Amino acid sequence: IIISSGYRTLAHNKEVGGAENSLHINGMAADISVPGMTPKQLHDYLKNWNGGLGLYKYHVHVDIGSKRRWVDL
Repeated sequence: IIISSGYRTLAHNKEVGGAENSLHINGMAADISVPGMTPKQLHDYLKNWNGGLGLYKYHVHVDIGSKRRWVDL
């Protein structure tokens, strides 16, 4: 698993366009990828994840917040 973003400072979160209340700010989120899997394949594999799960063009976002799903391609 490759973690492309984990904990973010408030300033960095703002720089990368993260949500104002992003769980990255509290170290409760990660943007991940897995070599040999497309983000869609990884997202589908994690479909039963109990926290937040977002599909992006180059990675999947996972967090330990409430269960919710989104796609932002």
